[in-house]
Amino acid sequence: MKISGLWRRRTVPDAIPKSQNQNKIGGFSCGLSISGHRTSSSSAFIKQPSGNPVQLSDNLLRDDGWKSSRFSSVVFRAEDALPLFDQLLQMQPLPSIMAINQHLGSLAKAKHFSTVISLYRKMVSSRIQPDRCTLNILLNCFCGLGLTDFGFSGFGIIMKLGYRPNAVTMNTLLKGFCVVGKIAEAKEFFRKVCREGYPCDEVTYRTIMNGLCKMKNTDEALAMLREVDHNGLCKPDVKMKGLVNKALELFSEMSGKHISPDIVTYTSLIYAFSHLGRWKEAASLFDNMMECGLSPNVITFNIMIDALCKDGRTTKALSMFDLLLQRGQKPDIITVNSLLHGLCNSGQWKEATELFDKMMEYGLSPNVITFNVMIDAYCKEGMAKKSHELIDFMVQIGIEPDTITYNALIDGYCLLGQMDEAMKVFATMQDQGHEPNVITYSALINGYCKSRMINQALCLLKEMRHRKLIPNTITYNSLICGLCQAGCVVFAQELFNEMQVLGEKPDLFTYSILMDGLCRNKCVDEAMKLFHEIECSGLDLNIVIFSVLLDGLFRVHRVEDAKKLFSTIFEKGLEPNVITLTIMIKGLLKEGFLVEAEDLFMEMKEKGFFPNDVTFNVMVRGYLLNDEVHKSVLLLDELLHSGFLPDAKTISVIVDLLASGGLDLKCLKALGRYVENKNE
Repeated sequence: MKISGLWRRRTVPDAIPKSQNQNKIGGFSCGLSISGHRTSSSSAFIKQPSGNPVQLSDNLLRDDGWKSSRFSSVVFRAEDALPLFDQLLQMQPLPSIMAINQHLGSLAKAKHFSTVISLYRKMVSSRIQPDRCTLNILLNCFCGLGLTDFGFSGFGIIMKLGYRPNAVTMNTLLKGFCVVGKIAEAKEFFRKVCREGYPCDEVTYRTIMNGLCKMKNTDEALAMLREVDHNGLCKPDVKMKGLVNKALELFSEMSGKHISPDIVTYTSLIYAFSHLGRWKEAASLFDNMMECGLSPNVITFNIMIDALCKDGRTTKALSMFDLLLQRGQKPDIITVNSLLHGLCNSGQWKEATELFDKMMEYGLSPNVITFNVMIDAYCKEGMAKKSHELIDFMVQIGIEPDTITYNALIDGYCLLGQMDEAMKVFATMQDQGHEPNVITYSALINGYCKSRMINQALCLLKEMRHRKLIPNTITYNSLICGLCQAGCVVFAQELFNEMQVLGEKPDLFTYSILMDGLCRNKCVDEAMKLFHEIECSGLDLNIVIFSVLLDGLFRVHRVEDAKKLFSTIFEKGLEPNVITLTIMIKGLLKEGFLVEAEDLFMEMKEKGFFPNDVTFNVMVRGYLLNDEVHKSVLLLDELLHSGFLPDAKTISVIVDLLASGGLDLKCLKALGRYVENKNE
């Protein structure tokens, strides 16, 4: 017999704990029966208030074959749930487990925890097998009732049925401990989660950190924050900021009670504030720490130096490094690597080289990270050959280059368009036993696309797939850009669709390059669809997207649409930049709107947007082609005084006018002077 959407292969667990059937899962007791039998403890469940009606959506009912009109858009209270669920279970075909989960989930959200548990019992007594989502809902209800031990019984069932717990499972159980104040158990469980490799996410960390803060274990919470950042598990957000503010309140409370914070407390708070970009608070705590007679250790200095470097404040970071030496502290390899990274990123090559050379004086030897920082920086500055020499030196002193090293060098050669050299390094890294990864292929694909060698780039994409490597957004961006430049917009659109099917989300750069390719091929309506797609996607529109679309609209002579779009820039809270304004001026001039273009040009200067050489040349040509020769001469003088020169298009227009013989003597001499200057 065919059963739609449901499994009925084996007996399933009951929600009621049975002490005689204890199972040990990860060191915790799990006491839910997996036999499907009822127990006498069913009456022990706490009754819930019957408020908060829960609605079963009409779509949900229709999708699962619930044909009876009496169930369409049903609104019921908790006391109605049991009889309604009974009718549900008697229907043929039965609704899918997804529909049942949505029903239980709605009740759980309304905090009808006991009702959910009772419905779960009815479900399993009907021998319907729950899935992981069902059991996660059940765990949430037990924890919501403060019955964390029963929640762990549900955890055991998940394992017994062969499901792998997900982050939601772990977060629910962890929150259950924290809600009832069992922080020691929460910490123990958290350690087991990490040690045994169960999935966790930023919610997991926030849950344990909030629990620690509520119990005033501030140092442990902030140490956890450092671990989160180190492992790259989450970024600072509003909740993280709230955690740090809570920690600061506890810090102030300690001071008010004359409890002296120690070096760990200060260092943890300094890290937290630096991590959130709150430099003043971090610096204030650092100064306060020394005023209290506590000497910062190398970890404290490392946090400050790293944060300052990431913020681009390398001068202050160097001062902090000098202070470290003055106070008799010895820098470690982390100190030097952080400072080198900051100096290289800010282009301070002299200081970076001096620091690299002085490492031996500090009793430090460069490691692979040190070399990678230097090699990556040299490559980004177009010094791939010097980077290659540095790798040879690494090998000479016994340090093995890793995949990051080779990737940096490959990218360096790709940026220079030296694809043959890049492919030689690609071959060398594999000969040395280092498998290329997505970053390696993305760099090579980008290099080939920029060199207009799109076929080679597509061959590498095929090779990636053969190696079971999934292209990332950067890979797709390079390919879409290369295809658009080659005029293969349809293929670019296919890749755009493929990346989304494979779970890679387009970013604003993806949208901008595809929209630009569409606009250049006069497929403006397709570009407009993408514009509206961005608005619905949750991505924040930027001025680049507007500029691309404005240029496309002017290409197909849709002037009024361009004007309307330009007016919406301000409604979105954005400001046009020089490029956007230049596109508008150029488009208006091309369509014969000289006065409007001139007004926009003057307004642009009045509002502090200084025209660039493109803007000046566009405006000069606009005047010349509209017989405003005197204005063009004045603007040409302004262009020269601004340090710019007429471009080839402007010179061409001037030459044509001179050749036509239609200019008076004064204009002839003035324009002729610019042609002579250009030839010089």
